[in-house]
Amino acid sequence: MTEPDTQYPKFQQIFNFRDLGGHFTETGSQTKHGLLFRSAALTDATSEDMEILTEELGVRTLVDLRHQEERDLFPMQQRWPGNLRNVPILESTDDASVFPSLGDAYVDFLKRPRIGDRLVEALSILAEASSLPAVVFCGAGKDRTGMVAAAVLSSVGVGDEAIVEDYTKSEEHLDSLYSFWSRNPASTIDEVRRTRAHVIGTPQKAMVQMLAALRQGYGSMQAYLESHGASPSLFHRLASVLVG
Repeated sequence: MTEPDTQYPKFQQIFNFRDLGGHFTETGSQTKHGLLFRSAALTDATSEDMEILTEELGVRTLVDLRHQEERDLFPMQQRWPGNLRNVPILESTDDASVFPSLGDAYVDFLKRPRIGDRLVEALSILAEASSLPAVVFCGAGKDRTGMVAAAVLSSVGVGDEAIVEDYTKSEEHLDSLYSFWSRNPASTIDEVRRTRAHVIGTPQKAMVQMLAALRQGYGSMQAYLESHGASPSLFHRLASVLVG
């Protein structure tokens, strides 16, 4: 169960942006608004967009989940005055399009040790009060960002139904994002939409499949993260800063 989204100022060139606050946990508490946001890449953010992030939302930390090749090809156009952390969840060789579905890709990715390790690294950053408010982003803000969002929400006790609902919300933002990308000659989004359409959306079944595989293989998201070095104190710290 989730409260309606808090409304934020309209950005000029930031897409698929939303707050991870307002989600009810299994104990009846809620994730706090205004502390953790998810987004598509901030590479084309305008100076006005950056001012909204820093002045209106008070964002201190950006967590960029893209790999080095992406950051080199699509660098941020505006200087970020706060903390910028790079945690590449996937590498350029991790190609979702070679799998029959996004769900199959997510399940396979989570079996790769370095990916679990990096999820723990991202959560460790977000568990520090000094990092917040923070924005987590990748390319479209749906796959890698969706995995991190699922890991955070599940770790603090939010149920699978709300996690899936949050994941699928990206769908309503993707057309405008992809249309914007298509104006960039360096972007391959038009080719991807023609030839690999099965990887460009956020189908409900993809996140359902990922969460089910984690529960079947490990029992819980927390147990999966513990197998990659997370300590129980990490989940306690996440809950203490994000849940109220």
